[in-house]
Amino acid sequence: MGTLIGTRTAGAVSGPSEGCLLDDGSVLLLPKVRHLGPAREIIDTIGVPVDHYAPMTALDLATGRDPGVAKALAVL
Repeated sequence: MGTLIGTRTAGAVSGPSEGCLLDDGSVLLLPKVRHLGPAREIIDTIGVPVDHYAPMTALDLATGRDPGVAKALAVL
């Protein structure tokens, strides 16, 4: 396991879904798998928390600065 730097992940990891046909002809889609984080916590729709928070701002983008890389270099 490594150190995560940046911002929390999006949490969209439910993977492929399987359709269940309902009596009215509609289909209910449910994910086939559930992904868990390293401590067996649910991360779908929640995301994985980072060890060091380093968000990217509009100013960072405009000036070519990357707070995640700067933090990673500092952690090394």
